[in-house]
Amino acid sequence: MHDLKTVLIAPVDTESHTYRLEWSANDRYAVYLDGDLLIRGRISTDFEGLQEPELIRDVKAKKPNNWVDEPYLENKALLEKLEKMDKWIADPEQKMPVGANPHTWTPNRILNPDYLELELRADEMMANPKYRGSWEAPLIRNPKFVSASPTRHLLPEEIIAVGVEFKVKTPGLHIDNIYLSDEKSEVPLDSRRVLQ
Repeated sequence: MHDLKTVLIAPVDTESHTYRLEWSANDRYAVYLDGDLLIRGRISTDFEGLQEPELIRDVKAKKPNNWVDEPYLENKALLEKLEKMDKWIADPEQKMPVGANPHTWTPNRILNPDYLELELRADEMMANPKYRGSWEAPLIRNPKFVSASPTRHLLPEEIIAVGVEFKVKTPGLHIDNIYLSDEKSEVPLDSRRVLQ
């Protein structure tokens, strides 16, 4: 299914309206509301996914073995520094009691605040200097691409069906009298003639 890229706004009222879609083999279409032109353009460019892209990803391409796509690494320098640091240190604020033997007295040990700070940052990652971005296969010319041009005609097998979808919020909407023709002159332009 290939949707029109432009959203067409239908009138919100209680009146009857006639929509006309003209679809030509020379890559042209037009939509009319009550005989007034709403939009016209090229089928190949105005409908989603109808035109093959000019460039496509090379499905045969392989990611190089030396391609680095990890943006972050463990901060090894920080982890090594943490391993060499003492977790517990002597309390620098504790004073030796008067009369204590300086050779046998040991101050209380506390958690090293520098160690705690580094430990909190241990999960920090550092930017990977070898990071090359997410790998994508290179673009190559699409052999199925056909340039849209005024001289290109759509082949009958390229158009399997034409559908018209109405999306409305009006309760009690009735769709009636669908008229199909391959001759523009045969299509009634006046909604009153269609609704009779």
